Amino acid sequence: MADITCKRVDVICPVYNKRDLVKDFMRSAMQLPADLVNIIMINDGSIDGTENIINKIIESEGLQNFYLINKPNGGVSTARNMGIDLAKSDYIWFCDPDDLVMTEAIDAIAAIEGSMADVWAFSFIEHDVEDDKSFARHLTPQGEMTSEQFLDAFNFFSKNNGISTIWNKFFLRKTIGDIRFTLDMHHSEDRCFNLDVLTNSETTVTAPFLIYQYNKYPSGTLSTARTQERINNIIEANLKNLATLSKFRKIEKDQKVHIYKISKELAMIKDKGVASFYLREHKKYKIRILPFLSSAEMILFITLMTRTQWLFRLIIKKTKRE
Repeated sequence: MADITCKRVDVICPVYNKRDLVKDFMRSAMQLPADLVNIIMINDGSIDGTENIINKIIESEGLQNFYLINKPNGGVSTARNMGIDLAKSDYIWFCDPDDLVMTEAIDAIAAIEGSMADVWAFSFIEHDVEDDKSFARHLTPQGEMTSEQFLDAFNFFSKNNGISTIWNKFFLRKTIGDIRFTLDMHHSEDRCFNLDVLTNSETTVTAPFLIYQYNKYPSGTLSTARTQERINNIIEANLKNLATLSKFRKIEKDQKVHIYKISKELAMIKDKGVASFYLREHKKYKIRILPFLSSAEMILFITLMTRTQWLFRLIIKKTKRE
């Protein structure tokens, strides 16, 4: 493998058994200017021929700025961490092999010329693969702000959550420093990474360019299936999130949102301790149950107190279908 040279952006893309999807990702990434961008593909021990597909495309297209790194299977976080260790350019952009790079990413790369902002955050397209529907997610407000202002404006516990994703952000490599992805998390690790980097940052810039298409697949994948491990990861990220916010503002409403979200997750997996969790967490944080955050929380509370969680699950599933 040729040495990776310092450019403006290093794209880090972990790949595991994506032979049928990685072709489209690579073709979408080919549009990025080769003199400004490296594409670092970390093959995480694929056993379906993904390595051969990537090599074939690199060779047939003569892609001098694409690099394939092979490693034993260890999970997406180990692959991303290896990519960080190998990166040489000013900024790092994490992508996934089942998504697509959009044309406006070229404008975004031009926009960061000469910038030393710690994080750039961009708009993106969310595509529902099952329904074949897409919508654009535009980040607002836009412009330069402090990391605290960004964490507040794009708070996970609000309707304007902007810190759960990493693929719509460019991270200054020097700001990342020794920060790495948590190896024992399989959900919400991206949010924890964002929290770590933003806590270590001074300046964040949000810009309007639609740089990425996130392909949303049906529930049942590792990141979407409801399991106790997934819920434990969300709790871990939520607590880290709350601790970060508490350093610069009051968090009582955020704590209530945390309790509702986790109670909802527990109810959906038929956890018998959900009512106890709901009451215990309110007591722990010394916050009142009333007023409810929403009608959804009121319904959850009623079903918990009357032991009819099956009704809550039915309502949630019906709402999603509609």
